[in-house]
Amino acid sequence: MLFLSQKIRRKFEGSPTFLVLTDRDELNKQISDTFENCGLLGNVKAKKFIASSGEDLKAKLKGNPSFIFSLIQKFNDANAEPIYPDHDIIVMSDEAHRTQNGIFADNLMHILPTAHRIGFTGTPLLSNDNITARTFGGYVSIYDFKRAVEDKATVPLYYENRGEKLQELKNPEINEEIAAALEQAGDLDASQLAKLEREFAKEVHLLTAKKRLRLVAQDFVRHYSDLWTSGKAMFVSYNKVTCVRMYNYVQEYWQKEIKLLEQAIEKCDSQQEVQEMERNWSKP
Repeated sequence: MLFLSQKIRRKFEGSPTFLVLTDRDELNKQISDTFENCGLLGNVKAKKFIASSGEDLKAKLKGNPSFIFSLIQKFNDANAEPIYPDHDIIVMSDEAHRTQNGIFADNLMHILPTAHRIGFTGTPLLSNDNITARTFGGYVSIYDFKRAVEDKATVPLYYENRGEKLQELKNPEINEEIAAALEQAGDLDASQLAKLEREFAKEVHLLTAKKRLRLVAQDFVRHYSDLWTSGKAMFVSYNKVTCVRMYNYVQEYWQKEIKLLEQAIEKCDSQQEVQEMERNWSKP
Protein backbone atom coordinates (compact mmCIF):
# COMPACT_ATOMS: atom_id res chain seq x y z
CA MET A 1 0.00 0.00 0.00
CA LEU A 2 2.77 2.38 0.94
CA PHE A 3 4.78 1.69 -2.21
CA LEU A 4 1.72 1.88 -4.46
CA SER A 5 0.62 5.22 -3.07
CA GLN A 6 4.10 6.65 -3.64
CA LYS A 7 4.24 5.30 -7.19
CA ILE A 8 0.84 6.79 -8.01
CA ARG A 9 1.96 10.18 -6.74
CA ARG A 10 5.13 9.90 -8.78
CA LYS A 11 3.48 8.76 -12.02
CA PHE A 12 0.27 10.82 -12.09
CA GLU A 13 -0.62 14.48 -11.74
CA GLY A 14 -2.98 15.88 -9.17
CA SER A 15 -3.32 15.45 -5.43
CA PRO A 16 -5.37 12.33 -4.68
CA THR A 17 -6.61 11.29 -1.28
CA PHE A 18 -5.69 7.73 -0.34
CA LEU A 19 -8.32 6.12 1.85
CA VAL A 20 -6.72 3.10 3.55
CA LEU A 21 -9.30 0.69 4.94
CA THR A 22 -9.10 -2.34 7.17
CA ASP A 23 -11.46 -4.00 9.64
CA ARG A 24 -9.59 -4.10 12.97
CA ASP A 25 -8.23 -1.34 15.21
CA GLU A 26 -4.89 -3.13 15.56
CA LEU A 27 -4.39 -3.29 11.80
CA ASN A 28 -5.53 0.30 11.38
CA LYS A 29 -2.89 1.47 13.86
CA GLN A 30 -0.24 -0.81 12.38
CA ILE A 31 -0.78 0.49 8.85
CA SER A 32 -0.98 4.16 9.83
CA ASP A 33 2.15 3.83 11.99
CA THR A 34 3.99 2.29 9.03
CA PHE A 35 3.10 5.27 6.83
CA GLU A 36 4.21 7.64 9.59
CA ASN A 37 7.50 5.83 10.27
CA CYS A 38 8.34 5.81 6.55
CA GLY A 39 7.87 9.57 6.35
CA LEU A 40 4.80 9.70 4.12
CA LEU A 41 2.77 11.80 6.57
CA GLY A 42 5.37 14.55 6.89
CA ASN A 43 5.81 15.77 10.44
CA VAL A 44 2.21 15.01 11.38
CA LYS A 45 1.37 12.10 13.68
CA ALA A 46 -0.63 9.24 12.18
CA LYS A 47 -3.52 9.69 14.61
CA LYS A 48 -4.38 12.98 12.86
CA PHE A 49 -5.20 10.99 9.73
CA ILE A 50 -7.28 8.31 11.47
CA ALA A 51 -11.07 8.66 11.26
CA SER A 52 -12.37 8.58 14.82
CA SER A 53 -16.03 8.07 13.88
CA GLY A 54 -18.38 7.82 10.94
CA GLU A 55 -19.02 11.57 11.07
CA ASP A 56 -15.31 12.34 11.32
CA LEU A 57 -14.72 10.08 8.32
CA LYS A 58 -17.27 12.01 6.24
CA ALA A 59 -15.70 15.32 7.29
CA LYS A 60 -12.24 14.13 6.25
CA LEU A 61 -13.56 12.86 2.90
CA LYS A 62 -14.98 16.30 2.13
CA GLY A 63 -11.49 17.74 2.44
CA ASN A 64 -8.39 16.71 0.52
CA PRO A 65 -5.95 15.16 3.01
CA SER A 66 -3.14 13.07 1.57
CA PHE A 67 -4.25 10.02 3.56
CA ILE A 68 -7.20 8.84 5.60
CA PHE A 69 -7.00 5.67 7.69
CA SER A 70 -10.28 4.10 8.75
CA LEU A 71 -12.16 0.95 9.60
CA ILE A 72 -14.65 0.02 6.91
CA GLN A 73 -17.21 -0.31 9.72
CA LYS A 74 -17.29 3.50 9.94
CA PHE A 75 -19.22 3.54 6.66
CA ASN A 76 -22.31 2.94 8.77
CA ASP A 77 -24.69 5.50 7.28
CA ALA A 78 -26.62 4.06 4.34
CA ASN A 79 -28.39 7.39 3.81
CA ALA A 80 -25.31 9.62 3.77
CA GLU A 81 -25.20 12.28 1.07
CA PRO A 82 -22.83 11.26 -1.77
CA ILE A 83 -19.54 13.14 -2.01
CA TYR A 84 -18.28 14.30 -5.41
CA PRO A 85 -14.79 15.76 -4.80
CA ASP A 86 -12.81 17.68 -7.40
CA HIS A 87 -9.87 15.36 -6.82
CA ASP A 88 -9.33 11.61 -7.00
CA ILE A 89 -10.08 9.38 -4.03
CA ILE A 90 -8.25 6.05 -4.14
CA VAL A 91 -9.55 3.40 -1.74
CA MET A 92 -6.98 0.79 -0.73
CA SER A 93 -8.61 -2.07 1.17
CA ASP A 94 -6.56 -4.37 3.36
CA GLU A 95 -7.91 -7.88 4.13
CA ALA A 96 -9.92 -7.58 0.91
CA HIS A 97 -11.08 -11.20 1.17
CA ARG A 98 -12.76 -10.66 4.52
CA THR A 99 -15.01 -7.67 5.23
CA GLN A 100 -14.43 -5.35 2.30
CA ASN A 101 -17.71 -6.31 0.68
CA GLY A 102 -21.28 -6.37 1.93
CA ILE A 103 -23.26 -3.63 3.67
CA PHE A 104 -20.33 -1.39 4.62
CA ALA A 105 -18.85 -1.65 1.13
CA ASP A 106 -22.23 -0.77 -0.36
CA ASN A 107 -22.37 2.29 1.90
CA LEU A 108 -18.87 3.22 0.77
CA MET A 109 -19.84 3.06 -2.91
CA HIS A 110 -22.95 5.11 -2.16
CA ILE A 111 -21.08 7.94 -0.47
CA LEU A 112 -18.05 7.79 -2.82
CA PRO A 113 -19.52 6.88 -6.23
CA THR A 114 -16.49 8.16 -8.16
CA ALA A 115 -13.77 6.60 -5.99
CA HIS A 116 -11.24 4.12 -7.36
CA ARG A 117 -10.80 0.86 -5.42
CA ILE A 118 -8.03 -1.69 -5.09
CA GLY A 119 -7.96 -4.64 -2.70
CA PHE A 120 -5.03 -6.33 -0.97
CA THR A 121 -5.10 -9.82 0.52
CA GLY A 122 -2.43 -12.19 1.72
CA THR A 123 -4.88 -14.99 2.45
CA PRO A 124 -5.35 -17.87 -0.01
CA LEU A 125 -8.85 -17.86 -1.48
CA LEU A 126 -10.99 -20.90 -2.17
CA SER A 127 -11.12 -21.88 -5.82
CA ASN A 128 -14.88 -21.35 -5.95
CA ASP A 129 -14.83 -18.03 -4.03
CA ASN A 130 -14.99 -15.08 -6.42
CA ILE A 131 -16.44 -12.47 -4.04
CA THR A 132 -13.17 -10.55 -3.95
CA ALA A 133 -12.91 -10.54 -7.74
CA ARG A 134 -16.51 -9.36 -8.06
CA THR A 135 -15.83 -6.54 -5.62
CA PHE A 136 -12.46 -5.33 -6.89
CA GLY A 137 -12.07 -6.82 -10.36
CA GLY A 138 -9.27 -9.03 -11.65
CA TYR A 139 -5.78 -9.38 -10.25
CA VAL A 140 -3.32 -6.55 -10.88
CA SER A 141 -0.34 -8.36 -9.40
CA ILE A 142 0.18 -11.72 -7.71
CA TYR A 143 3.03 -12.48 -5.35
CA ASP A 144 2.52 -16.14 -4.60
CA PHE A 145 3.90 -18.37 -1.89
CA LYS A 146 6.44 -20.00 -4.19
CA ARG A 147 8.02 -16.64 -5.02
CA ALA A 148 8.02 -15.63 -1.36
CA VAL A 149 9.96 -18.80 -0.48
CA GLU A 150 12.41 -18.21 -3.36
CA ASP A 151 12.94 -14.63 -2.13
CA LYS A 152 13.44 -15.96 1.40
CA ALA A 153 10.62 -13.69 2.58
CA THR A 154 9.04 -16.74 4.20
CA VAL A 155 9.92 -20.34 4.94
CA PRO A 156 8.60 -23.42 3.13
CA LEU A 157 5.32 -24.92 4.30
CA TYR A 158 5.12 -28.68 4.78
CA TYR A 159 2.08 -30.85 5.42
CA GLU A 160 2.28 -33.80 7.75
CA ASN A 161 -0.68 -36.11 8.14
CA ARG A 162 -1.01 -36.74 11.88
CA GLY A 163 -3.93 -39.15 11.48
CA GLU A 164 -1.83 -42.23 12.14
CA LYS A 165 -0.70 -40.65 15.43
CA LEU A 166 -4.28 -40.70 16.69
CA GLN A 167 -4.97 -44.39 16.55
CA GLU A 168 -7.88 -44.21 18.98
CA LEU A 169 -10.01 -42.19 16.56
CA LYS A 170 -12.50 -44.31 14.68
CA ASN A 171 -12.43 -42.06 11.62
CA PRO A 172 -9.20 -40.04 11.28
CA GLU A 173 -10.11 -39.21 7.67
CA ILE A 174 -12.97 -36.89 8.72
CA ASN A 175 -11.16 -33.75 7.59
CA GLU A 176 -10.47 -35.19 4.14
CA GLU A 177 -14.07 -36.31 3.76
CA ILE A 178 -15.45 -32.88 4.61
CA ALA A 179 -12.98 -31.12 2.32
CA ALA A 180 -13.93 -33.40 -0.55
CA ALA A 181 -17.65 -32.86 0.06
CA LEU A 182 -17.31 -29.09 0.16
CA GLU A 183 -15.20 -29.05 -2.99
CA GLN A 184 -18.02 -30.77 -4.85
CA ALA A 185 -20.68 -28.46 -3.41
CA GLY A 186 -20.41 -26.00 -6.27
CA ASP A 187 -22.23 -28.40 -8.63
CA LEU A 188 -25.08 -29.33 -6.28
CA ASP A 189 -28.68 -28.17 -6.50
CA ALA A 190 -30.68 -26.84 -3.53
CA SER A 191 -31.90 -30.23 -2.32
CA GLN A 192 -28.44 -31.75 -2.57
CA LEU A 193 -26.93 -28.81 -0.68
CA ALA A 194 -29.51 -29.27 2.08
CA LYS A 195 -28.56 -32.93 2.33
CA LEU A 196 -24.86 -32.02 2.48
CA GLU A 197 -25.54 -29.53 5.26
CA ARG A 198 -27.34 -32.21 7.27
CA GLU A 199 -24.47 -34.67 6.79
CA PHE A 200 -21.91 -31.98 7.62
CA ALA A 201 -23.77 -31.15 10.82
CA LYS A 202 -23.29 -34.75 11.90
CA GLU A 203 -19.57 -34.57 11.09
CA VAL A 204 -19.22 -31.41 13.19
CA HIS A 205 -20.22 -33.38 16.28
CA LEU A 206 -17.40 -35.81 15.50
CA LEU A 207 -14.91 -33.02 14.82
CA THR A 208 -15.62 -31.28 18.11
CA ALA A 209 -16.16 -34.34 20.29
CA LYS A 210 -14.37 -34.14 23.64
CA LYS A 211 -12.47 -37.39 23.07
CA ARG A 212 -11.16 -36.24 19.69
CA LEU A 213 -10.12 -32.80 20.96
CA ARG A 214 -8.26 -34.31 23.90
CA LEU A 215 -6.41 -36.72 21.61
CA VAL A 216 -5.40 -33.86 19.32
CA ALA A 217 -4.28 -31.77 22.32
CA GLN A 218 -2.16 -34.65 23.66
CA ASP A 219 -0.56 -35.15 20.26
CA PHE A 220 0.11 -31.41 19.99
CA VAL A 221 1.86 -31.27 23.37
CA ARG A 222 3.83 -34.44 22.72
CA HIS A 223 4.95 -33.15 19.33
CA TYR A 224 6.05 -29.66 20.45
CA SER A 225 7.64 -30.71 23.72
CA ASP A 226 10.23 -32.46 21.54
CA LEU A 227 10.32 -30.16 18.49
CA TRP A 228 9.74 -26.73 20.00
CA THR A 229 13.00 -25.38 18.53
CA SER A 230 11.93 -26.19 14.94
CA GLY A 231 9.78 -23.08 14.52
CA LYS A 232 6.55 -21.45 15.60
CA ALA A 233 3.07 -22.90 15.21
CA MET A 234 -0.43 -21.68 14.50
CA PHE A 235 -3.32 -23.70 15.86
CA VAL A 236 -6.52 -23.48 13.79
CA SER A 237 -9.83 -24.57 15.31
CA TYR A 238 -13.27 -25.14 13.84
CA ASN A 239 -14.87 -22.26 15.76
CA LYS A 240 -14.32 -19.99 18.77
CA VAL A 241 -15.80 -22.39 21.30
CA THR A 242 -13.59 -25.22 20.07
CA CYS A 243 -10.60 -22.89 20.15
CA VAL A 244 -11.15 -22.09 23.84
CA ARG A 245 -11.66 -25.76 24.69
CA MET A 246 -8.48 -26.71 22.84
CA TYR A 247 -6.52 -24.00 24.64
CA ASN A 248 -7.65 -25.39 28.00
CA TYR A 249 -6.85 -28.98 27.01
CA VAL A 250 -3.40 -28.04 25.73
CA GLN A 251 -2.61 -26.10 28.91
CA GLU A 252 -3.68 -29.10 30.98
CA TYR A 253 -1.41 -31.47 29.05
CA TRP A 254 1.48 -28.98 29.00
CA GLN A 255 1.52 -28.97 32.80
CA LYS A 256 1.50 -32.76 32.91
CA GLU A 257 4.28 -32.95 30.34
CA ILE A 258 6.39 -30.44 32.27
CA LYS A 259 6.10 -32.53 35.45
CA LEU A 260 7.11 -35.69 33.57
CA LEU A 261 10.15 -33.97 32.08
CA GLU A 262 11.16 -32.47 35.42
CA GLN A 263 10.95 -35.93 36.97
CA ALA A 264 13.10 -37.32 34.16
CA ILE A 265 15.71 -34.63 34.80
CA GLU A 266 15.87 -35.51 38.49
CA LYS A 267 16.70 -39.10 37.54
CA CYS A 268 19.58 -38.10 35.25
CA ASP A 269 23.01 -39.34 36.36
CA SER A 270 25.09 -36.44 35.03
CA GLN A 271 24.92 -32.72 34.31
CA GLN A 272 25.57 -33.46 30.65
CA GLU A 273 22.39 -35.54 30.47
CA VAL A 274 20.45 -32.72 32.12
CA GLN A 275 21.74 -30.14 29.65
CA GLU A 276 20.92 -32.42 26.74
CA MET A 277 17.38 -32.90 27.97
CA GLU A 278 16.88 -29.18 28.63
CA ARG A 279 17.91 -28.45 25.07
CA ASN A 280 15.09 -30.70 23.85
CA TRP A 281 12.23 -29.09 25.71
CA SER A 282 11.09 -25.80 27.14
CA LYS A 283 8.26 -24.66 29.30
CA PRO A 284 5.52 -22.85 27.28
